[in-house]
Amino acid sequence: MAKGSTTRRRSSSRSKKKLKKNQNPGIAEEILLFGSLGVTILMFLGCVGLLGAFGKVIRGILIGLFGMVGFLFPFLFFTVSAFLILNKWKNVTKVKLFASIALIIVLCCSAQLIFANDAIATRLTDYYTTRASNGGFVGGVVSAFFCKFLGLAGTIVILAVAFIICIVLLTDRSLFTSIREGSKMLSADVKRNAEHRRAVNEVRSMEREERDMERWAKRNEKHERHVAKQEAKRAQQLEERKRRAEERKAENAGRMNFDASNLRNIKPDISEITDIEEIEPVTEEADDTYTYPGESVVSEEELKAIQGPESMFYGNSSEYVSTVAKPEVDNTPAPGIMSGIKLEPRDMSGEITEITGYYEGASEEELFGTPEPTQTPKPNVKTSHRIHITPAEEAAKQEAYERDLPVDDEEDFEDDYSDVAEIFDRRNTNEVTPAVRPKPKVEHKIDLAEENRKPAPKSGSVTPGRAIRAQKTGKIKLPTTDLLNIVKNNDKVNPAAEMNETARELKETLASFGLDIQITGSSRGPAVTRYEIQMPAGVSVKKITGLADDIMMSLGAKDIRIEAPIPGKKAVGIELPNKESTMVHFRELVESKEFKNFNSKVAFAVGKDLSGDIVVTDIAKMPHLLIAGATGSGKSVCINTLIMSILYKASPSEVKLIMIDPKMVELSVYNGIPHLLIPVVTDPKKASSALAWAVNEMTERYSKFAELEVRDMKGYNAKSADKMPQIVIVVDELADLMMVAAKEVEESICRLAQLARAAGIYLILTTQRPSVDVITGLIKANMPSRIAFSVSSNVDSRTILDMAGAERLLGNGDMFFYPRGYNKPARVQGAFVGDDEVTRVVEFLKSQTDGSVYDEVAMSAVEAGAASGSSSSPGLIDPSGAFDDLFVAAGQAVIEADKATIGMLQRKFKVGFNRAARIMDQLCDEGVVGPEEGTKPRRITMTMDQFNELLEEKNHQ
Repeated sequence: MAKGSTTRRRSSSRSKKKLKKNQNPGIAEEILLFGSLGVTILMFLGCVGLLGAFGKVIRGILIGLFGMVGFLFPFLFFTVSAFLILNKWKNVTKVKLFASIALIIVLCCSAQLIFANDAIATRLTDYYTTRASNGGFVGGVVSAFFCKFLGLAGTIVILAVAFIICIVLLTDRSLFTSIREGSKMLSADVKRNAEHRRAVNEVRSMEREERDMERWAKRNEKHERHVAKQEAKRAQQLEERKRRAEERKAENAGRMNFDASNLRNIKPDISEITDIEEIEPVTEEADDTYTYPGESVVSEEELKAIQGPESMFYGNSSEYVSTVAKPEVDNTPAPGIMSGIKLEPRDMSGEITEITGYYEGASEEELFGTPEPTQTPKPNVKTSHRIHITPAEEAAKQEAYERDLPVDDEEDFEDDYSDVAEIFDRRNTNEVTPAVRPKPKVEHKIDLAEENRKPAPKSGSVTPGRAIRAQKTGKIKLPTTDLLNIVKNNDKVNPAAEMNETARELKETLASFGLDIQITGSSRGPAVTRYEIQMPAGVSVKKITGLADDIMMSLGAKDIRIEAPIPGKKAVGIELPNKESTMVHFRELVESKEFKNFNSKVAFAVGKDLSGDIVVTDIAKMPHLLIAGATGSGKSVCINTLIMSILYKASPSEVKLIMIDPKMVELSVYNGIPHLLIPVVTDPKKASSALAWAVNEMTERYSKFAELEVRDMKGYNAKSADKMPQIVIVVDELADLMMVAAKEVEESICRLAQLARAAGIYLILTTQRPSVDVITGLIKANMPSRIAFSVSSNVDSRTILDMAGAERLLGNGDMFFYPRGYNKPARVQGAFVGDDEVTRVVEFLKSQTDGSVYDEVAMSAVEAGAASGSSSSPGLIDPSGAFDDLFVAAGQAVIEADKATIGMLQRKFKVGFNRAARIMDQLCDEGVVGPEEGTKPRRITMTMDQFNELLEEKNHQ
């Protein structure tokens, strides 16, 4: 019986043990954890005196043993207990337990040294009884031991080292690693602060530069106003000289309107000339077509050929010479042109009679007076007729003549002279060499010295002064490439090795993102290389485009662009910057066969594309170009390249330029070149007038096309002898013009862009602010060709190109070239031309000109347009400022609306109450509206016709 009960007890105990084993071990850990938490709370409540008598005992023990650290002991106890329970007494746990105990001892010793009056007590019980004012029993004993053997300083060192070791063991953090990481963070903060300061300094520097530019612009504006006044004064003087010259021409033409046959239809036979006798002029009623008996009359066509161009009678020779070989004249004297000249008979058979002088000084009565009876000349008398002028009078008259008279074209002079020579040859006479002398005093002197006669010039020759002038105004030679800098090749760059290395890195980078790609080709440009990548089957193109930033960071590139896909190819293009960029020199483009063989006078050497090929385009096929980009991206260099391309390709008679430069520093260097139609325009108001002149020129050209029934300038030049040059208008900063006169500028630009192509007028617009208020919808719609340089955001890129991408350009000439006819923009590295090269080419062209090279008519029109535009602003009816600028518009508005209230003027013209009230008072003072009638609108007292009469009266005043 006993044996059975024992067996049952053993089986029951085994089942209990199995049950305990089958219990979840996490429950035991949780029980221990909550138990330690409860003990911790009891100890803390005992320390603060909230646990009654038992709490006092706990307080006494903890404070007595650990001193001030006793208040922290409950929390340290719970932390260590929880760590031990959760880590199940591993080796790491034992080390941390040892470090925790050591840390408590170090803290107690530190409290003892800091707060106790005497670190070493006489009795051990003193450490326990001082309680919370020191480090307790533990801190007192340990600190006393170390102070006795190592002193206070040694004890402090030992405690500091022990504290650091305990912290390292508890945190598993290396002190030096922490210091290193902290120094890196501090260094990164310092770098960020330095970059921020650098950016702030750059912004401040830019602001200072802008302020300096503004001050400089104001000074230049003041100088321009002074220069404009001087130019207006000179223009007035020039007009006065022209008027006097035209009056002299008309007077000379009247005096020279004699029968040319009297000088040419002379059959020389002077064998019956008598002694000296005076030839008197005929009367004013004499027949204009007087001829010698038995001689023929010059035909009307021949007479027109002789008297035709006025250049026949305006030369630089000091004398007017008419020579006649083998004279056979009748006894009848010449008409009034020979009046007052005394002739001494002389045998002229086989000799040359020379008549020198210019009879402009003779009055009309003297030239066309009544003839006196003539005497029969004696034969065999040699006569020399010479009019002498003093040297002082000759120099003064010649200087006045060269200053006042206009210079005729050399070709017209030679053509007219050849016509006269042909007629004289046909009439079996000698040639006439034209020259002019302005109104000399005539002395009639008979010179019988045969050696004083001057020989006649040869056929086809011109006078020496005319020859010099013709040489200066001849055909302009195009500049040579010797004026440009020599191209230096960079032999240090190894493109093949660099491309192979970059291709390998690119392939590895894409493989790390799970794209097994194949690089099928690459093309290297001056600054960018494009790698053609073949995507695996089934991979979306968007997957690689989304990795642009990751690829850029992996390769360490400045920026990248992904073209997906490449037009015309089954590949994706990744454009990466070259490690060493190559500059594209303008000389290299000019010397290329692409530029030399390009069949256009307005060729534009743009630069090199991604394949390294030279890009040359025709401005006439664009035909209008919009260039935009941020500051420093290369716009001004591109403009200089465009202008230099034209100067190297076309003569001034083939292409004319109009340059508008509101910044006053970019294009002013081109002043004085013969290609300029007018000087470089720097005043925004004159710029608006210049564009308006271009619109009028376009209209006139179309009228001429209609007369000849042709469609464009090419057809007109094929039919007409008067060749039209192409005109290229370059505007360097459109934003400034739009701020000054947006409406007028936009209207002129849109008209030119819509209609000027067939008229041979092309627009080039640039701006550094490609916003919608500068590049308006109308301007953008009518500018089919665009060039985008680096911009600050994709919004600006979309404004220029209607697509993003320009914000990723590298700057320094890196551009998107998007002319008319391209499906997508092409990436091109623009050519660089230096300021010294531009200066040399300009000086070369200016050295071939003499005096003013501008079109006086165009200059006058632009000046007049600017003057009228500045003086005819809306509402300005008197210069004194007595009327508001909106006076006229407000008067018309209230008359049309038949209602006059201050609120209406505020809403309609968007002005304040004070200004609207002042305008209403002015209208009332002039009788346009009546006086106030309370809250009712004022009464309208004038009609529109009466108001217009009032304006005319005020303007006349």
